[in-house]
Amino acid sequence: MEAKGLSEISRGLVDVAMGRAYADIVIRKGRWVCVQSGEIINDIDVAVVGERIAYVGPDASHTVGPQTQVIEAQGRHLVPG
Repeated sequence: MEAKGLSEISRGLVDVAMGRAYADIVIRKGRWVCVQSGEIINDIDVAVVGERIAYVGPDASHTVGPQTQVIEAQGRHLVPG
């Protein structure tokens, strides 16, 4: 099996972020920790495809499909990396 190229991976992530494809996992309403500024942003959704983050924002419902695992994270910290 051949590994996916960066452009193919990027296209897949953009498709999920734009709602043209579904995420594997969506984590809802967590407290996003911005590792650059140290800021904590409440009520953030994160959509994940494979091992990569495709979307971070206030509402990832457009990335949820019938096979998407949804995790409710209210009050829990989300740290990328």
